[in-house]
Amino acid sequence: ETVGGVSADGTFIAVHSFNGELTAYDGDGRVLWQRANSISSNATVGTGHTGLKVTPDGQWILVGNWDGTVALYDRTGTIRWTYTTPDPQETRPPTSFCYTGTCIGAQSVDMSDDARILVVGFENSVIRIFQREP
Repeated sequence: ETVGGVSADGTFIAVHSFNGELTAYDGDGRVLWQRANSISSNATVGTGHTGLKVTPDGQWILVGNWDGTVALYDRTGTIRWTYTTPDPQETRPPTSFCYTGTCIGAQSVDMSDDARILVVGFENSVIRIFQREP
């Protein structure tokens, strides 16, 4: 499955594919940058994206992966924030809230327009909400 997002004015497009590539385009379809989204020490290229959200102004791209990793990119393709699902035995991070069970496999993502509030839905029906510093 390939998933994408577009800024409100159509000048920025982000597409992520099942093989783990995240590609950004301008409004005319020219490639701006491409990244293999492997942020976990256990991840490999081909981990596969499962969720993507672009802010209306096109300044932020949030992606989730099958391996439970989540990354926030800025418009230039630089990773600005990451999260990796903890081992079930680890303590949950103080900046997140896990409502039920163990959080694994990021299925869907969403965020506020300023990318300060990030929401991740995991494959086992867990939802985590993160508040990111500006």
